[in-house]
Amino acid sequence: MPNPNPSPATRFKNAGIVLKPNQAPISAAFPEPYDSILRSMDNRSEFIRKAVVNQLKVEGLI
Repeated sequence: MPNPNPSPATRFKNAGIVLKPNQAPISAAFPEPYDSILRSMDNRSEFIRKAVVNQLKVEGLI
């Protein structure tokens, strides 16, 4: 059973993501139908994270 109160320092440990303590999240709103599709996904945060990283690579920012 997942921890209902994960520590910010360890909540992404299994995904290999390291965050600074108390790092504020970046959020975005999406229009329909994208919002509904994303909200239906079990792994939407990981999906969005990968999509952003891929776009940063495409644009030569990383």
